[in-house]
Amino acid sequence: IQNASTLSSGGNVLLLAGDNIELQTGSTVTAATSLTLFGDFNGSTNTPTAYDSILDPDIGTGTTILIRNTITTPQISIYGGNDPDSFEITVLTLSSKVDLFGHAGNDQVTMNQLPSLISEHNSLRDIVTLDGEAGADTYTIYINGASTAHYIITIADSGTDEVPEEITSGIGYDQIFINGTNNADTFLLRQ
Repeated sequence: IQNASTLSSGGNVLLLAGDNIELQTGSTVTAATSLTLFGDFNGSTNTPTAYDSILDPDIGTGTTILIRNTITTPQISIYGGNDPDSFEITVLTLSSKVDLFGHAGNDQVTMNQLPSLISEHNSLRDIVTLDGEAGADTYTIYINGASTAHYIITIADSGTDEVPEEITSGIGYDQIFINGTNNADTFLLRQ
């Protein structure tokens, strides 16, 4: 969605892309119920299990999903494909529950200086959940240095490919990089 463009729906917004998705700075997406993005889409239905590696015309080439715009919706769901994917979320405002799923492949997920996420939907605080699923995924989080920035990011990698011989060889393990600021940042890490 290009700069200064607006996409609006009284219900759900669903974007299916065979390759990349870019929601450019200055664009706006408004959906009363949800925004769902499928990158590297090659399935027959718009469900997370619809990806078909046999139908994939560019096997080995994943998607790049860049979100740099204003989104107003209670729920954002983002899905990559079977290949190595790249995700970047850099937004100025956020008041949505965000779920990101890498699917398969060695995915790169970047959260860049998110604003405060203290909104609630259905009496639950909105959080960001990142799940690279299968593959050796890398999560990079750049902290917003504002003293008023509060958000919860859950990394719940559900991939089952981390077997001991892959871990010792450097193949198949996930990495998390959290980049703070020059200010006194506060982190709460739980396992």
